[in-house]
Amino acid sequence: MIKTEKLLMTKTIEYPITDIANVIVEKNYSSNNSAQVYTIYLNIASNRQKIRLSSLGFNKAKERANLIRSFLNMPL
Repeated sequence: MIKTEKLLMTKTIEYPITDIANVIVEKNYSSNNSAQVYTIYLNIASNRQKIRLSSLGFNKAKERANLIRSFLNMPL
């Protein structure tokens, strides 16, 4: 189950674990463009949606993405 939270609402959508096609890390910038952050996303195959998980520094994001890939039996 994946739960997303917005400013005024929380939405819960259930996806089968087999619908997760990929785990990716993308470089972004903080809200004031002062720092680079790396965001982890899950690509959902069934509806071509990209779900944001968290934003971290590069090493932490890469480590967390690899842990998720390992759990899902995906190549690192």
